[in-house]
Amino acid sequence: MLVSSLCKNSITGRNTRLVSVFSRNKLHNNIFETNEQKLYKIANELLQTEKAYVARLNLLDQVRFVESFLYFLQLLSLYILYINPCLDLMEQCLIKEDIVNASNEFIKEGHILKLAARNTSAMDRYLFLFNNMLLYCVPKFSLVGQKFTVRTRIGIDGMKVAETYNEDYPHTFQVSGKERTLELQASTQQDKEDWIKAFQETIEIFHQKNETFKTASKEVEEVSVSIISELGKRAPRWIRDNEVTMCMKCREPFNALTRRRHHCRACGYVVCWKCSDNKASLEYDGNKMNKVCRDCYSILTGHSESEEKEGKKKGILEIEAAQFSGSSIMCGFLQYCEKNKPWQKVWCVIPEKEALVLYLYGAPQDVKAQSTIPLLGYSVDDAARPADPPASFRLSQSKSVHSFAAESEELKQRWLRVIRLAVTGEVPECPPHAEIHVTEELIL
Repeated sequence: MLVSSLCKNSITGRNTRLVSVFSRNKLHNNIFETNEQKLYKIANELLQTEKAYVARLNLLDQVRFVESFLYFLQLLSLYILYINPCLDLMEQCLIKEDIVNASNEFIKEGHILKLAARNTSAMDRYLFLFNNMLLYCVPKFSLVGQKFTVRTRIGIDGMKVAETYNEDYPHTFQVSGKERTLELQASTQQDKEDWIKAFQETIEIFHQKNETFKTASKEVEEVSVSIISELGKRAPRWIRDNEVTMCMKCREPFNALTRRRHHCRACGYVVCWKCSDNKASLEYDGNKMNKVCRDCYSILTGHSESEEKEGKKKGILEIEAAQFSGSSIMCGFLQYCEKNKPWQKVWCVIPEKEALVLYLYGAPQDVKAQSTIPLLGYSVDDAARPADPPASFRLSQSKSVHSFAAESEELKQRWLRVIRLAVTGEVPECPPHAEIHVTEELIL
């Protein structure tokens, strides 16, 4: 047999085992004859390949299985099989569909934490990134090797990746696809950057190959049009319950009895029952009827409600916290006390566009500020007082006194460096790490 002689002259060991598999399985003389040219090519490639390279071709061991053997005969090149780990992946993952395809190029894999959409719990997950899809998997207990169950397959077409900021969970980012939106947490900042870079490069290459990639415009108007055009076509990122203290539409504060939190299935905003008393069919959910807010209802159905449009100019308190947090000189949680009121935790923001004003929000995603403090002319006092918490300071002007407390002395000094410039009318510069991440513990 010509193939056997070629293999014996080239390499001993793996090729001998390959020939024995051929003879043992006798796969059927008709298959061997119809694929004779392909086997010639495989043997020729073995002859021209270095021994070190062939030693790493552990996929040759797959030939002992009938299913893998048939696929082996269909390959145009051993190199394609070498760079394609899909056979090993099919053994690791419980995948019903066949993902073994020469066009599937493996990019990256690794453990990741998935943040729940409604609360802040984190769950262990595993990602397999390919050039055309992302496999979102759940680790499965196994005594023999690592096994995974594929929870979702997300296509690269239409996928977006962006950094997110979470007070309790650092190193988070969001992957948004047509099939599903995931908020993930990496183990380190470097791991997060590596994942984001891998996603961005994969998405860009995918669009370049399909000649559909377009540079995203940074103009707010074009971004808004893009968001509206995709409304209902892709799963939104849910704003978490603890990130807002008021309805993101009517701005009424939530309470446990008469105004509970609901999520719009189209935009992911947290709204009250009055603002979510509409249903519309959503394309990403198989055109099923879902609860949506009044704004999304108007866009998706074209029917406007009788309520007055919110096109009027917003007041100074009606600027969303998230709008400022992304471009702020300093933002983060502080404990706040005014006069004899009890201490409360507030989200404080000094925006770049209004560097002399301190905005106080109930939560990072609130659409309306609780109050504002124009810093110009205030005096700053950071002397320790027995009745105040540690790392506290005060802003006073006439009879108005605002007391704040940071989580640590270091954070306090970072805030004071910015505030002391603002109270004199000097615009402070944005520090390297403008967002301050603190714990949920109350400083009392």
